[in-house]
Amino acid sequence: MALGKEGTTGCLWCDSPQAQREHPKYCSIETGAGSQQFTKKENPMILKHFLNNIQQLTTKDLHSISLTGGEPLHQPKFLKEIILNLKQKK
Repeated sequence: MALGKEGTTGCLWCDSPQAQREHPKYCSIETGAGSQQFTKKENPMILKHFLNNIQQLTTKDLHSISLTGGEPLHQPKFLKEIILNLKQKK
């Protein structure tokens, strides 16, 4: 853990002020798989919108999904719902 620019503690690898805020107002979602182009979405995001974003980024060669940023384990109920839904769509 490290002291972030916004005065909150955060991960040593967090590279943006948004990633270092405890309750950011927005999250960045890549507009296309591998595009490195991002759009801002309101945070927190409801499950339906989160899953729609995952579906839009899914490619035929997708083999795994990493849940990072904002420490997913701080949101155990949401994380469980994400995992259960993704397993059903497998």
